[in-house]
Amino acid sequence: MWKTYFEDLADNIRIVRERVERKEYRLAQKYCGQFCMTFGKMHKTNGRVTLTDMLFSLRMEVKNAQDMVTAGNMQGAKMHVSTLVKLYENIQRQLAQPNNAKLSELQKPLMDAYDQWVAAVNDADSKKAESAFTIFMNEFPKLYGATF
Repeated sequence: MWKTYFEDLADNIRIVRERVERKEYRLAQKYCGQFCMTFGKMHKTNGRVTLTDMLFSLRMEVKNAQDMVTAGNMQGAKMHVSTLVKLYENIQRQLAQPNNAKLSELQKPLMDAYDQWVAAVNDADSKKAESAFTIFMNEFPKLYGATF
């Protein structure tokens, strides 16, 4: 099992390096999430899921649901949003831990955008969902990066 994880990481590093050497930065960026996803799988396997892992999962699932909105599948997006409740609660619990003052400051704009996005999806308002999603994606790296 561990060997497979390390092989996956090595393959991904090779792919990213090749893309960067060819100055294909946009393509290299597409593989960036594979690193976080592999580490997230390793952490879940060991029962040591971190706030970073949870935030990565939230971003991935919000993106999946927003893709449904964009495709006109509001019903699927609404159903998908309902599955995010537990993940969102776990993130909030982690952020409420003592000694997280910096994270608490960074989380407000992100979580506000998330709440606006959820409301827009539940109201089947694709324009508001797109707007809130854009804000969410712009705010996400600030909090996510601070969790490393």
